[in-house]
Amino acid sequence: MKGALIKRIIENDIEKFQVQMIIDISSKTALDDFKRNLIFDYAVVVNNDVQAYKHYYDPDTNIFTDEHGVQVYPPLSYDEIINNLSKNVAELRYEVNINDLSLDEVKEYIIKKNKNNLEKYLYDNPMVYNHKLYTVTSDKQNQLTGVLQAYTYAQSIGMEIPLTWNETGEECVPYTFEELVTLYLKMLEYVKPIVTYQQHNEILIKNAESVDEILQVDIDFSKYEPVNVNTPE
Repeated sequence: MKGALIKRIIENDIEKFQVQMIIDISSKTALDDFKRNLIFDYAVVVNNDVQAYKHYYDPDTNIFTDEHGVQVYPPLSYDEIINNLSKNVAELRYEVNINDLSLDEVKEYIIKKNKNNLEKYLYDNPMVYNHKLYTVTSDKQNQLTGVLQAYTYAQSIGMEIPLTWNETGEECVPYTFEELVTLYLKMLEYVKPIVTYQQHNEILIKNAESVDEILQVDIDFSKYEPVNVNTPE
């Protein structure tokens, strides 16, 4: 029997409930005890499809989804799967003729592309630290936060849990708590200027007085210079 321990997080100024631990349990009562002792917001019985740090929980619907909003638990019916696939295809093809849009509609469209491009940029440009590559997407940032929080909670009640992390494209290996805290701080140092750049460009888009002015804004980060987080040797 599997149980998901879930905690409230803030991601891009939006409240979400992220699965941060999956544990083997003998009963719902045992799961509720874990929730109280480790100070989680929700504890739900799940199946093997639900994964820590990758999935989110909606307490209003009791549904678990991935980072793209696709339902992973409870299992979807055939008709629901087809409907979700159609929505995903439509999202991937999210391209419009801006000549058919008003100025406000162009702003809304370009701002959405700007935010989407931020996640793509973070995925395509991992952080280089100590001659190693680390993925720094918002999902990875939240995952590392969850690992550190879970370890801290476990320590407070005398429980030992292993600490592991992975380089981009590699398997997880053991890390010390101090190493992961340092890595998390380096992530923030690397990501914060990128987010500030994206937010600055969003303001430029909102304040633009013409479509031509909007199209001059760098929404694909081609002009951005990434930060070097390595200490000079």
